[in-house]
Amino acid sequence: NSYTDMGRGGIGSKWIGGLSRPGAAPNLNHDILRLNARSAYHTSLEARAVIERHTDAVVDVGLRLTATPEYDLLGITPEEAERWGAFIESSFDAWARSRSIMLNRSMNLYQAQRLAGICQQRDGEYFIRLTYSPKPDLLNPMQISFIDPAQIRGSGYTNTAGVVTNANDGIERDE
Repeated sequence: NSYTDMGRGGIGSKWIGGLSRPGAAPNLNHDILRLNARSAYHTSLEARAVIERHTDAVVDVGLRLTATPEYDLLGITPEEAERWGAFIESSFDAWARSRSIMLNRSMNLYQAQRLAGICQQRDGEYFIRLTYSPKPDLLNPMQISFIDPAQIRGSGYTNTAGVVTNANDGIERDE
């Protein structure tokens, strides 16, 4: 073979030696990518701005409850339905503003939603654990906590085709 034989390269090139970096798609180490992304978030104004701008656009102030009860179905007047809806909305907001929603009482629901948005953009994932507390003083017994993706067992690898090559990372996947 000579370099003028078209279509003869064994690595996908039109001629032998035609690709400068032949080889298989690289495997992406999730732990290293996450560390690099976190470092960029904390050291680069541009990276932080991109992540927070996206979070501002998507999460904004967080989920807000708008109660619109169907008064006909409930057999109440429109005025009663409006009062009941306002009560439900204010009750939800009081619960969402309370730090008791978090297991460690570190933030409220609106702050937690923002953190989840930042984690999704920065780390590519986030994990939330739901816990039901027996404490009678809570507005709602459900409490949440975040699990740092770096604490998930094992190391995930994905190749550039999006195929998980090492699924021993503690996450159960389906088809």
